[in-house]
Amino acid sequence: MNDARGPLPNYFYTREGDAFAPTLLSQSPWDGRAQSGQAIAALVAHTLEASGDLGNAQIARFTLDILRPAPMAPTRVTWRVARAGRRVRLLEGVFLAGGDAAVKATVLAVAPDAPHPASQELPPPPISPEAAPRIQIADRITGLDTRLVRRRGENAARYHSFWVRVSAEVAPGIA
Repeated sequence: MNDARGPLPNYFYTREGDAFAPTLLSQSPWDGRAQSGQAIAALVAHTLEASGDLGNAQIARFTLDILRPAPMAPTRVTWRVARAGRRVRLLEGVFLAGGDAAVKATVLAVAPDAPHPASQELPPPPISPEAAPRIQIADRITGLDTRLVRRRGENAARYHSFWVRVSAEVAPGIA
């Protein structure tokens, strides 16, 4: 991948001991001094899985609260178990960039044997993400595979379907 500054890696961060250094791909398309939300979310999810704090529980809700722009500086994510019940675990994470808390994460996880709501049958989308045309949402490569389908007929100016998928690795060797 290339942009005006030269070749871009296909990963958001590089490992630096217990920290992660953001690459140009993790740079926000809105502010070049800050990290992008998709890079932050990918790193937070990776560190959660790597922490072992989930145990055998499955994620039911994953929430990120961006408190301030995360500077393009070495980054660490710390996790703590706020509640460890038999069926429910509540985890809290802090995303530190340049030494300051920029993002807080909250994860609600449930044990596999906890009751689940009945599944709902949803109609398939009119077109699959793979068949939709690719678009670029910013003036540079973002590490996202973005696809868009416009409506036909009277609402043609509106979008029908919009898919976004992270296409970059979190760090080399970390999908």
